[in-house]
Amino acid sequence: MTNHTRRSFLSAVAAAAAIPATAAAAVCIIPSGMDTDPVFAAIERHKLANRHHGDACDTTDTMVETFGPVSPEAEEAHALQDEACTADLAALRVVLETVPATASGMVAYLDHIASPLGFEHSMADGEDFAALLATVRQFAERLPA
Repeated sequence: MTNHTRRSFLSAVAAAAAIPATAAAAVCIIPSGMDTDPVFAAIERHKLANRHHGDACDTTDTMVETFGPVSPEAEEAHALQDEACTADLAALRVVLETVPATASGMVAYLDHIASPLGFEHSMADGEDFAALLATVRQFAERLPA
C-alpha cells in the first residue's frame, strides 16, 4: 500500500468520524406513528453511533495488523476510535436522559437499555443508573393518577 493510498484511506475514515449528530439524525428511521416520541430518534442516533464505533474498532484492528501497533496509521486509527467511542457513549447518555412520551416509547427505551447496545456490555455506573431511574420516574409522573 502506498503512502498516498494510506493517506486517502485515513482521510476517508476521518471524514466519516466527523459526521455531525445533525446529519446522523437526518438518516434516522422512526417507526410510523412514533414521530411524536423523541426516544425513538434518540435510540436510532445511538444505534448509528454504535455502528460507527464498531467500524472504527474494525479499522483500528486493520491498521494495527497491516502497519503495526506503533505505526502512525495505527495511532491515527486509535484516535478516531476514541472519538467514535466518546460519541457512542454520549448518544447512549442522550437515550438515558430522554423521557419517552408514549407507552410504546417506554417499552422501546427499556428494551434498548437492556440490549447489547445499552447496559448489557457496558460498564454502567451510578450516574447511568440515576439517569435511568430519573427518566422512568419522569415518565411515570406524566401518567394519569
